[in-house]
Amino acid sequence: MQSTLLLCTVVGLTMAAVYQTPLVKIESPRIRMMRKGTWREAVKQRNAARIKAWTAALAAGDIYRQNVNDYYDTQYIANVTVGTPETTFQVVLDTGSADFWIPDLSCVLPPKGEGCEGSVCDYGGKHAYDWRTSETAKQKSGKWEIEYGTGSASGEYSKDIVRFGDVGEKRLEVPDTVVGRATKIAEFFKDIPMDGILGLAFQAALTSYNIQPPFVRAYQLKLVDPIFTVHMRSVGDAENVFGGVFTYGGIDTENCDKEITYVKLQYPALFQFEMQAVSIGNFYDKSGWEVISDTGTSFIGAPTRIADAIAKAAGARVTEVSMLSFVPFKNAQ
Repeated sequence: MQSTLLLCTVVGLTMAAVYQTPLVKIESPRIRMMRKGTWREAVKQRNAARIKAWTAALAAGDIYRQNVNDYYDTQYIANVTVGTPETTFQVVLDTGSADFWIPDLSCVLPPKGEGCEGSVCDYGGKHAYDWRTSETAKQKSGKWEIEYGTGSASGEYSKDIVRFGDVGEKRLEVPDTVVGRATKIAEFFKDIPMDGILGLAFQAALTSYNIQPPFVRAYQLKLVDPIFTVHMRSVGDAENVFGGVFTYGGIDTENCDKEITYVKLQYPALFQFEMQAVSIGNFYDKSGWEVISDTGTSFIGAPTRIADAIAKAAGARVTEVSMLSFVPFKNAQ
């Protein structure tokens, strides 16, 4: 199975350049923990962290906290480069958020600053950003903190050139882009083979409204048309292999069908739209729901009644260890 998604804003298109960034398929942290039998304990820790975060958010001062994905289900990552000379980072291209952050060098090299002692952005060989050595970097005031279901990431800002793709590729290059320099990252991220997150949602989904997300800045500078296509390829259990492609500024003519259907967004922050009905086997429901198309996760969420009905129609079974419904492979064709 292959999945392709066309995402765009409602404005006129021109003949700007088109760029592509390949994806790499990885094993999601959830699946890995399920194999190791540690998933139930991880859920308990996640729920406890969420309660703690919600309580702390009430007392937040000049730092805005935003609840977004927990990235347990991340399965696709891509390369971007930042600065001059370039440093390559592996990031999640996430339509479920709008912030862009990568580990700051101060979080890696000793002596670590106050508040960084518990950070793990230097675990797992993560790449770090040293804005002081970049010829194209500029300092920007302000601090940020993003609360995830499994912890938080926080730090300061800089501005620098961001390139969608790796060295040697034809890339979308966006100058003076706001970069979140993470000086503290939750322990959860040490187990995910990625450096940071590049949000592709709209400005209203940001932790700070006066910042342009990287792709929003690209089309406001008229570097590309305000459209991108997501193609995620199913490769079974294979890891670290080609997993699809993001196409910026145009339609992926190789992986998209000729017939394209457009839907109206319900909220100008995320890719949130109305899904009119769902059906599988003998089950059909046309109640209608608002849904979010989120490239940062590989799982599908639904109201309990709908999820249970879909699971039953598909012959799925709920495992006690995972607390999830799984469809037998022969039924998933």
